[in-house]
Amino acid sequence: AALRDLRKIATIVTFPQTQSARLAYRLKNICNIEALTADMASLLYLCEKTDNDIRSSLNTLQFLKAKSEPLSMVKLRDLAVGSKDMQQNLYKFWSTIFTQPKAKGNALQRGPSSDQQRLSDLLKLVSSTGEFEKQVEGVHENLLLLKIREAKFNSLVSSLDWFIFYDAMSDEVHKHMSWELYSYLMYVPIAFHYLFAVIHPPKVVIPSSSRETKQRQQSIQETCDMIRRETLPKARLPLTPTYMSTEFVSYLARMLCPIFRPVSVQLYSEKEKEAKLQLVETMACYDLQFVQSRTPEGLTQFNLEPDVYGMTSFPGVVELKQLPYSIKQMLAREVDLKRISGVDAAARPEDPSSNEAEEKTEGVKQKVDFSKEAEIPVNYLAKIVGNKSAFLRKKDSYVQKSRCFFKFNEGYSNAVRKPVKMSSFL
Repeated sequence: AALRDLRKIATIVTFPQTQSARLAYRLKNICNIEALTADMASLLYLCEKTDNDIRSSLNTLQFLKAKSEPLSMVKLRDLAVGSKDMQQNLYKFWSTIFTQPKAKGNALQRGPSSDQQRLSDLLKLVSSTGEFEKQVEGVHENLLLLKIREAKFNSLVSSLDWFIFYDAMSDEVHKHMSWELYSYLMYVPIAFHYLFAVIHPPKVVIPSSSRETKQRQQSIQETCDMIRRETLPKARLPLTPTYMSTEFVSYLARMLCPIFRPVSVQLYSEKEKEAKLQLVETMACYDLQFVQSRTPEGLTQFNLEPDVYGMTSFPGVVELKQLPYSIKQMLAREVDLKRISGVDAAARPEDPSSNEAEEKTEGVKQKVDFSKEAEIPVNYLAKIVGNKSAFLRKKDSYVQKSRCFFKFNEGYSNAVRKPVKMSSFL
């Protein structure tokens, strides 16, 4: 990631892998110049054992020349030939797992057992690559792309058992720190090689489903937390994180997609008006709103925020039929009005308890609405200047029936400070 910008302007030189036949031919010329006895079959086996590493092959020939011994197949079997310590590419690792090794001719037939050599090469490949979790993740994703030509799918059933084995061993290692079991994880990719390796190398893809799943899970979790944080307290209690992500969000998305006729709101039936009112109350309760935005093509649209529809859409699943533009525009306006004015009293039946409260406080005189008395002269200390009795007579005509009244005076002054108790406002 740090070299991503440099890669755009740099010149990339790719070195192809050295072929065994070409390397053996060059080693044969070196042996002739250095007067070292060696046949072509032994040189091919040396190239195979060193994995076509030129430096390791030359060091082996130099070692045999120093001991004045000829190069032979028997000598190479017992000789511990070193190889270059390097980390293998994950892409090459997945390609090797699903590809059968090619026969090497007489050099392989006269060498050690092919099965033992094959297992040894695979163990070396797995250990040099590392990152067992990414190895198994790539094997799992590429396994789904293979064409399995079996009637009973026995190899597929065995692969599921190996996945269960890997999960159990990995869980035991990381939870209980049983590091002695860590070496057994190396054999899981090797088992898939023996089950699904083919002659022709298949097309290998870089695994991305796990990363995409984690990103989507994190996005859904953040959206659920945002909805729960902005929800009214009366509806917030049952909204646990698990319940929201597994059940509540899908139901909420369907509640936000009612069926409305494409006509004016005045032509709605009583049932449609009630459905509209319930939808507006639901959106206001969970702080959902339609926000106007513009597409790259220049078209105007309304998107739901937080994106509840995106949380319930999955590939291959039919998406919910969303509301038309005009309905979203009307709902956005209704939700804004609901948020500004609070509960719409005109759309609800009158509460009889409020009438009883008004009757109990009928004789209680409240404070005067000074906004209607701008003509009363006052000084900078807000004291009445002029005929006070006329002001008091006019004060009785503005008595309000509400129990508490508040008037906001714009501006402030530090000239006068006076402690005031809350009882004087009631």
